[in-house]
Parts: sequence; C-alpha cells; structure tokens
Amino acid sequence: VAGFQNRARTAFYAAEAGAAEGRSLVRSVGSRTQSPNLNPRPLGNLALYDREFALPSYAGDPAFPNPIRYIGDGTMAGGANLQMRGQKFVNTLWQINVQGQSPDGSTTRIEVVETKTLASGY
Repeated sequence: VAGFQNRARTAFYAAEAGAAEGRSLVRSVGSRTQSPNLNPRPLGNLALYDREFALPSYAGDPAFPNPIRYIGDGTMAGGANLQMRGQKFVNTLWQINVQGQSPDGSTTRIEVVETKTLASGY
C-alpha cells in the first residue's frame, strides 16, 4: 500500500508542477486568441530515482487537443470598472489540463482555471 501511495503521490506532484508551469504560461499571454503550449518535461534527476527506469514527468493532458485554452470572461478586474486609456479590463478565464506521470507509469490528471487580466474588447 505504501508503494502504491508513493507512486500516486509522485504522479500528483508532477502534475502539480505542470499546472504551475501552465499558470505561468497563461500569465504571459497577450490576447484571448493565443494558445500557449505546455511542453512535456521530466522532473528531478536520475540520482534521486536510481532504482527506476525513468523520471517523473508532466505534459498537457492527452485527452484534450489544446490543454491550455481560453474559456471565457469573468468579472471586471478587481470587481470594479477598471479602465486605462479608454479600454476596460476583465479577468479572462483559462482552463489548464495537465497529466503527471510517476517513473513506473502511474498517472494523475489535474484541471486548473487561471485568470489573466486583459482588455475587455467591448
């Protein structure tokens, strides 16, 4: 049981690291039409996983053709009518789907919604 829990936890932490990178990618977008790409990445080094044949890793969830995508506008930024040079800004919502994998192949999927303040376009 302890081994199973360790593999599941390793996959979860790998997925959590992927979600953190996805959130960082969303913070760098400049428009709703951008589609950030979450590249697969191994985590750690082989010295830590010397009894394993691979490293923990994360990637965009293969169940979604676009694991990071704009899903709609939320409320006005800051809950108020934020304007700058005549433009209004809103919190845009972005869905991030990540899959983490432990060295033995156990997987965990995480879905996160991140916000990014962008011009409303209205």
